[in-house]
Amino acid sequence: MDFTEGMIEGVKFKFIKKVIDPKGWIAEAFRQDELERHFWPQMGFVIQTNPGASRGPYEHREQNTTLVFLGPSNFQIYLWDNRPNSPTYKKKMVLFLGRDFSGAISVPAGVVYGFKNVGAAPGLVMILPSRLFKGPGKTQKADLINYERRKDSPFRIT
Repeated sequence: MDFTEGMIEGVKFKFIKKVIDPKGWIAEAFRQDELERHFWPQMGFVIQTNPGASRGPYEHREQNTTLVFLGPSNFQIYLWDNRPNSPTYKKKMVLFLGRDFSGAISVPAGVVYGFKNVGAAPGLVMILPSRLFKGPGKTQKADLINYERRKDSPFRIT
């Protein structure tokens, strides 16, 4: 499956401003008035990724996911539109976010995403999914397709 470079329908992006003071910094990662309801988080978690390591690619069938990259390292983020009914089907986007350019990306269900720490330090990513992982009480199947170990995957993080 070939993907071409371009913007992907439904992916929302915003730069995040860090307000710096003598104690450190603060940044707004999520504001309900800035996201459509289907992106409102149901939970949140933080992932630490070591330099040179990657996570994903992942896909969700029903879940929308917001990823927040603030640092302390930099990341290369990959997105592939895998929604056959989308006007941007088979488009691929690559973004650079983290310490140098803080930002949040809201990824609609059906768009495959992954990221790689391209900095020299461990990096943190906050993830705000629109659904609970494995449902209430973790009693359901996870809405997750993990392409990380699939040899035949068309989604590659380089």
